Amino acid sequence: MGPLASGYTDILYNWGKNRMTPKRGVSSLRSRMFKLRNRLLLTFVGLAVGPLIVVTAILSRYTYDTMRQEALASQGATADYVGTQIKTFVQTRENELQLLANNLYGLSSPQPNERRALIEILMAYQPVYQELVLLDENGNEQARVSRNEVVPESTLSSRAQEPEFVVPAARHTAYYSPVYFDSATYEPEMTIAVPVFDLRTGDLVAVVVADFRFKAIWNLIAGLKTRDGESIFVVDAVGHVIAHQNPSVVLKGTTFAGPPRDGITVGLFGENVLLVSRPIQFGDREFRVVVERSVTQAFELAINLGTVTLLVTAVALLIAVALVIGSVFRIVHPIVSLLGAARAISAGDLSKRVSIINTGDEIEELAVAFNRMAEQLNHS
Repeated sequence: MGPLASGYTDILYNWGKNRMTPKRGVSSLRSRMFKLRNRLLLTFVGLAVGPLIVVTAILSRYTYDTMRQEALASQGATADYVGTQIKTFVQTRENELQLLANNLYGLSSPQPNERRALIEILMAYQPVYQELVLLDENGNEQARVSRNEVVPESTLSSRAQEPEFVVPAARHTAYYSPVYFDSATYEPEMTIAVPVFDLRTGDLVAVVVADFRFKAIWNLIAGLKTRDGESIFVVDAVGHVIAHQNPSVVLKGTTFAGPPRDGITVGLFGENVLLVSRPIQFGDREFRVVVERSVTQAFELAINLGTVTLLVTAVALLIAVALVIGSVFRIVHPIVSLLGAARAISAGDLSKRVSIINTGDEIEELAVAFNRMAEQLNHS
């Protein structure tokens, strides 16, 4: 091959090599621009979207905590009210028995047949009592009136060793027994014993004993206005439900241990509830008034607010992402055009220019300066 052919071959080789090099450079350039765009997207999204998510999470948590405290306070107020009503009701019964005792052994000192008549009048007037008994100073039954049966005098016995006589006689205060369930009706009852003392000597004269029916407290609770998903009941010291808006719950012998603190827990029927309890005391006996409400109902407002907040946040996120993508495109696209033109000029195409984008910022000034430089190079 002659010198001419050999030179022509070298020219073709160098031309092909130069044609290939810019293509690799453009590919590398595009790769770098793609990474730049991703970095800008991540940066802008982190700056615009990140704080929005953090603020939304903080507001949602604050709303939940506020609603929870308000719900606990509201249910606590209900429990306090119910407890006050029950204590007033039971205290009224104790005062009632004390008044009966004063009439039985007051200054007028009725005769034995008159004492029984007074007891029968109270039984007829007040259905809360299942049985009324009058004990003398030695604990012997003097009169006994029951709703279940007629009690002849021959069946009267001594209760001298029973707590309903021993405790009030020794402590000079009213006695309240543990709750027990009637074998016939399965209703919970409690014995109340009130001592009677001689006004002049202070000696024990008698004890009035009454079997108190909790059914009256059922009616008291049933008459209360409750909110949706709310339940009110009373449990004794060992966890027996002794009063409920639904009497069948009591009659079935339902028990409830309850949590040590107020808050969200498993309720009486196995569902998640917001629960509040308040103690009430009768003598040595402690009971608890429990107010529970399903979590869905208790936090309905918080759930609705949270849903609205999430929807607003989602819309705001979409708008923020759209604005970020638009801003990144407005920044990256002119840079890609400038670098592409610069690559073309470095390859020998001095006629290459960039389109002027009216951004009104430094990128527009850079494009104008680049075209001036290219024009000067083309005429030099």
